Amino acid sequence: MNRQELYISLDVGTSTTKVVVAEILGDDLNIIGACYVKSKGIRKGSVIDIDETIQTINQAMKQMELIVDLKIANVLLCVSSIGVELSPCFGVVAVANQDKEIMTEDVSRVLDAASVVSLSQDKEFLTVIPNRFTVDGVDEIKDPRGMIGIRLEMNGTLVTVKKTSFYNIIRCVERAGLEILEPFLQTLGASALSLSKEECELGAVLIDFGGGTTTVSYYLDGCLQDTVVMLFGSDLITKDLSTVLETSFEEAERIKEKYGRAYLPAADPNQVVDVKILGTQEQHQFTQYEITDIIEARMEEIFRFIYQTLDHMGIGQAPHSIVISGGGAMMHGIYELAQEIFDTRVRVYVPDFIGVRNAMYTNALGTILFAHQYGKLTGQKFHMGIKNMTVQEDAPLIHHMSKKRQEQEPKEVKTKGEKAALKKIFKYFWD
Repeated sequence: MNRQELYISLDVGTSTTKVVVAEILGDDLNIIGACYVKSKGIRKGSVIDIDETIQTINQAMKQMELIVDLKIANVLLCVSSIGVELSPCFGVVAVANQDKEIMTEDVSRVLDAASVVSLSQDKEFLTVIPNRFTVDGVDEIKDPRGMIGIRLEMNGTLVTVKKTSFYNIIRCVERAGLEILEPFLQTLGASALSLSKEECELGAVLIDFGGGTTTVSYYLDGCLQDTVVMLFGSDLITKDLSTVLETSFEEAERIKEKYGRAYLPAADPNQVVDVKILGTQEQHQFTQYEITDIIEARMEEIFRFIYQTLDHMGIGQAPHSIVISGGGAMMHGIYELAQEIFDTRVRVYVPDFIGVRNAMYTNALGTILFAHQYGKLTGQKFHMGIKNMTVQEDAPLIHHMSKKRQEQEPKEVKTKGEKAALKKIFKYFWD
């Protein structure tokens, strides 16, 4: 199977690190491969151990290389919303083309013009999100390419991040031998995949329920209005189970994934679960109802905290819809509990692609889709050009890292990134 243009995204999370390789056919994603490994060195969305994080990234990349039979040299990086600030920005340029047709280069120039702002020393520019374009006084334009005009204006959102956390993850990825083609905000990718245009226009809250963090983003009038990160996630539920059931964290995680329910009426009071007692060979028995009682109490607290956060974000009335995604969204009963607490239209988004029907891949998949859309608008290329790449016919699309799997000898990495992309990465540390 030959592939000429591949997108490779890397999502380094608190619980798991995901890698997705895909191509875009038209405007549709075609998944080539996806894998995940358990994360080490990350806590609450931030790097706490450089070496362990590098090891985690290397494990994920080696696993993906086995699947796609390809040496990966560069990636699209999913960036957490921790420390992110959004501010309005404005840019204006004269149309350069002699026949006054607006080209991709004009769009790129107006975005560059909007990004020229003064930042504090602890902040780093991430991206500009174009919200609306205006051509010679005609506004509310989403894509001005191909239109005729003299003056092009853009109202957008400037995204900045805290240097410390941002540089740390950049350092880990680069020390793992990878070139970062472009860092993208996670919620932008997740929304491109999980929210419809109507939901973004009418008002939608996207809840990314991860392992160590929960990100709440609000979209209205087709634009990202605000995003907030809470430093807790589904790992908090695992900790509760570990404490109450007197078992190890690993055993509590297994029980949560296999028997956990977020909504008490969804539990079976007759199903008995054997739980290994920490530090002994003994087992205690609990019903699924008792386990769900623990989980529901914590989930209700999390959802009520999100409800209060929405009020603090200035969302006075219930949004048109609430969409829940992320690895924690896979728990049974989460839809029913959210529906009861938020009292509005709720749905759980799970990617509908063969081999990746798991909500933990939403950010990685969405980042590829958003990168493709952003690249079309600005003329940038975020894909990795590959010639004569063959996918192993017997390789599964999803592959969890096994401790028993023997690691292959590392191959020579041949970096083929464009000079502009390299220059941008160097800019992070020396500008």
